[in-house]
Amino acid sequence: MSDTSDEKALQQLLLSLAVRVDHVVRSSQIYPDDHPALDAALLACCEQIGHAVAGRGQVAFAPAGRRFVVQGVAVPAPRSLRGPLDGLQKWLNDRGCGGMELRASVGASSLMRTIRIIDGQPTDGSAEPDRINLQLEEAGLRAIRVSPPRRDQADDREDASLQTLRLYLRGVRAVQRLHERGASPAVLIELSQLADAFVDLCEEAPLRALALTQARRMVPYALRHPVHTSLLCVLMGQRFGAPRPVLRELAICGLLADAGKADLPPALRRVPTALSPSDRLERDRHPLHAVGQLLGLPELHDRLRRRLVVVFEQELGDDLGGSPQVIRWGHRHPVSRLVGLCSAWDDRRAAAGPLDSDPGPLLQAMRAEEADVHSELLIDHLRDLITRAQVVEPRARPRSADDAAAP
Repeated sequence: MSDTSDEKALQQLLLSLAVRVDHVVRSSQIYPDDHPALDAALLACCEQIGHAVAGRGQVAFAPAGRRFVVQGVAVPAPRSLRGPLDGLQKWLNDRGCGGMELRASVGASSLMRTIRIIDGQPTDGSAEPDRINLQLEEAGLRAIRVSPPRRDQADDREDASLQTLRLYLRGVRAVQRLHERGASPAVLIELSQLADAFVDLCEEAPLRALALTQARRMVPYALRHPVHTSLLCVLMGQRFGAPRPVLRELAICGLLADAGKADLPPALRRVPTALSPSDRLERDRHPLHAVGQLLGLPELHDRLRRRLVVVFEQELGDDLGGSPQVIRWGHRHPVSRLVGLCSAWDDRRAAAGPLDSDPGPLLQAMRAEEADVHSELLIDHLRDLITRAQVVEPRARPRSADDAAAP
């Protein structure tokens, strides 16, 4: 490409295409084939592929950390697109690939078959681009090929601590969108991507994941609480040997636990210490608001049914004395019990403030005061998880007004 303007135009086209491919991949992991949301993502991606190859023959791209490679030339990756680009890079790298080569326009059906073949590859390091391309050729799919990872991709990655902090802030932004828009299909896709990243972090660096759950006073309580709850749920699930799909559901349910607060006034989301009876009644209805949001989604699949149960009963407690009030209820779902415990612990930890740096007494008090609400076995596992890791929050600045309002 000799024309600078054409180079920039192709860069923008392929950046947008990479984001659309990531959207298709994530949508395909949530929705079944022929679902309207998946069809819309496929059609948008196919249209972008047509624009990219028109008059150019063959184009190639590869997400590479802070850079994005177009036709073999690395350019800075926009910060605003880092989330989907990182998601696509991980999806490709897990399957032994580094990027994609586009050779011709493709229809929605062929694109979906291509994505399914790539997605079905083993993620244990045995997948190879040549073998994947052979499978695509044998299936009659010739428009897209995968390329091997670049040798310098590891060097393009940011420092692990900075990556972890970016993930935390990404979670905070996702919760903010959840509060602003409710549990829409687009927000659920974003939460699913975030859940994958949380599970990856907990598997690769559990101590860093646990450190993220320490109260961070620069972030409002209502935004950080679901992130902390989600991470703690995954770490607890790991202790019980839960497989990755279950860990992913734990992460999503933790993020959705306060979804109903999107329908509450901002003042009630902060959970003030003193509430009028009417405000208390309104706040206690947030699980019902969450159920209403999830019931408004286009399809009631098995995972959504489980999430409905969890958002409704996670605050009930084993004694059924929590919210919402019920006359009769059976045993709570195991995911509900984990989410409820992790949420209650983060509430208690936030209320204690930064000066109470030792979590031991707080956990002991929780065990003594809430034995009827949460399983003593689960509390003991939580205590073991936190105290063995010896994650201690350093003394920090005085609590903000928002923190003072935490429960």
